Amino acid sequence: MRRDSKQSDGHGPSVSTEDNELETVDTRLPMDVVRLEWTGGMSVRSLEARAGFTPGRLSQWLRPGRRGKYPTVYGLQSFATAYRAPLAVISRAFAEEAGIPELHAGDPPPPSPAPPEYTPEERRLVEDFRRTREPVRSLLAETVHMAAQRENRREGTA
Repeated sequence: MRRDSKQSDGHGPSVSTEDNELETVDTRLPMDVVRLEWTGGMSVRSLEARAGFTPGRLSQWLRPGRRGKYPTVYGLQSFATAYRAPLAVISRAFAEEAGIPELHAGDPPPPSPAPPEYTPEERRLVEDFRRTREPVRSLLAETVHMAAQRENRREGTA
């Protein structure tokens, strides 16, 4: 992924994936960037469920009142498990949010996430999308985006 300096909708720069998909990322929140990069943007509630955690185990650390606080080792490990990311990546992001980036001074650079593994259905969707032209392409993209937003509202993550 590469970060573009282009402002999308006032929330931060866009992140371009290899498939030229754009998602806005608020660069002031490193854990949100980690979630996008390591989980493909899955909702926290979905990540908790996938990991078999009780609801709130992760989201408690991401609430506005706790944002900027460095979690316990148990909390860090929970994020690493749910995000399927190295503990160092999670710790570094929380340290940045907490204003203590020096906690990782001298550490080697964190590893990059592995490319996502797509299901055959997802691969077919991308291939079909690439074969379409405007205005169909824009309509398809907006339809999928609206469906994802609706799903996030159902999960309570919007």
